[in-house]
Amino acid sequence: MRKTFYIFLFVYYTLGVICLPLGNFSNLIHLPEMYDYCKVTEDPDLNLGDFIVEYLMNLDGVFEDDETEDDDKPHQMVEFFPN
Repeated sequence: MRKTFYIFLFVYYTLGVICLPLGNFSNLIHLPEMYDYCKVTEDPDLNLGDFIVEYLMNLDGVFEDDETEDDDKPHQMVEFFPN
């Protein structure tokens, strides 16, 4: 039981550091706001998988050429996180 708990914590922490903006777990509450903002202002066809890969992890820019669709707008950094 203890080993399972440690494995779960390790996976949770690793995914959080890789996928969350700045690796900060306190930003979890702002993710729905970020998703809605990006969907409304930048990419109307955005789904959850694309949001994680393109905006949070920024893997889209690493592996693909800059292919934009007609209705897509460039990503803009917006301050969602209070100081």
